[in-house]
Amino acid sequence: MKQRALICLLLACILAAYAFERLPFEGQGLNQIFAYSWIVFCALVIAGNGLALLKQSRRVMDLPTEEEERETMEKERQFG
Repeated sequence: MKQRALICLLLACILAAYAFERLPFEGQGLNQIFAYSWIVFCALVIAGNGLALLKQSRRVMDLPTEEEERETMEKERQFG
C-alpha cells in the first residue's frame, strides 16, 4: 500500500509539472475554468496521497513487536 501511494504521489507531481506550463490560465471563459479546476483536483490528489503516506508510516511505528505482545500475554492473568 505504501508503494502505491508513493508511486501515485510521484506521478501526480510529474503530471502537474508537465501540465502547468500547458494549461491555458490566460484563456477566456471555459478554458480558464478548466485550467484552475485541473490544478485544484491535482492538488487534492497530491494531498490525499501525501496523507496516505504519512498515515502508513505512523501505522508502522505504532504496531507492537512480537516480543512486546508475548510479554503482555505473559503478564495477563487468566482465571477460569
